[in-house]
Amino acid sequence: MEEETEEHLFFTCPYVKQIWRASGVANPVFDDPNELLDSKVKVCMEFASSSRLVHFQNLPIWLLWDIWKSRNKLIFQKKNMHWKTVLRYAKDDAQEWKGIDFNDGRGRATTVRQNQECEDIRRWSLPTNGRIKCNVDGSFRNENTEATAGWLYRDEEGQYKGSAQARGMKVGTALEGELQAILMAIQHCWTQGFCRIIIESDCRKAIDIINKKTLHFNVYNWTREIRWWEQKFEEITFQWIKREGNKPADRLAKTILPNMNSFYFHYYVPKGITNLLHENYVLSHLV
Repeated sequence: MEEETEEHLFFTCPYVKQIWRASGVANPVFDDPNELLDSKVKVCMEFASSSRLVHFQNLPIWLLWDIWKSRNKLIFQKKNMHWKTVLRYAKDDAQEWKGIDFNDGRGRATTVRQNQECEDIRRWSLPTNGRIKCNVDGSFRNENTEATAGWLYRDEEGQYKGSAQARGMKVGTALEGELQAILMAIQHCWTQGFCRIIIESDCRKAIDIINKKTLHFNVYNWTREIRWWEQKFEEITFQWIKREGNKPADRLAKTILPNMNSFYFHYYVPKGITNLLHENYVLSHLV
C-alpha cells in the first residue's frame, strides 16, 4: 500500500527475505534497518567476487536481477511468481554464467566451445532420424489450484504437428506439476501414434530425476507412471533445454484453455505461439 523503495524491493520485503535465506547468501546487514542500501549492495558484490566463497559467486547478482524481474511481472503482467521459482531461476542463471569462463587461460577454443554448448541448450534444435520432438511445460500456481500443462510436436524439418493444453490434478509442488505435464504429454504422444519421440522440458530437476541422475522419493509415483508409459515407445529420450528454447510450450501452459475445457488439441498453430514457433524455426536452421 506504500510507495515501493529499492531497499524494500531487494532486501526487506518478507517475500524477498525468504529468497535470501534459502539461497545461503543471507547476511545480517540485509535485515539491519540502520544500514544503507549501498552497504547491502556492497555485501552482495563481496559475495560475488570472493575467492573464498566460490560456490556463491555471481549468485547474489542474479538474485537481485531475478527479484527485479519478478517485481515487473507482478506489476505489469499480474503474475505472482513463487519465491522458490525466483531462486531457481537465479541459480540456473548463475550456474550458466559460471560455465562461461572467458579468462580460463586455455585458449580461445575452450571459450568458443563453452559458448556453443551454452547456446545449444538455449536454442531449440531439430530432432533427427524421423523422430518427433515434444516440447512440454507445466504451470503451478498453488496446491489448491489444478496445475496446467502445454506441449507441442514438431518433426525433423521443424514443421508443426499439433499442440495441446490440459488441466491436470492439484499437486503440492512445481516439480510435481512439471512431472505431471511430462506424463500427460507422453500419454498424448502415444494416442497420436508416435513411436520415436524426444521429450524436451526446461525443468532440469524433472529431467534429471527421469534420467536417473538424481533421486527424489517424494515424486516416486510420478516417475513410476512415466516409466510405465515409457515402455510403450520404440524409442523415447528425455532432455533438458533452457527456458529461452521452450517458450512455445511455456506460453501454452500458462494460457487459459479455450472454453474452459480440461483438454484442448490445436490442429492448427494457435495465434499465441505463432511468432515463437517462427523464432524457433529460424534459429534451428542457422548453421
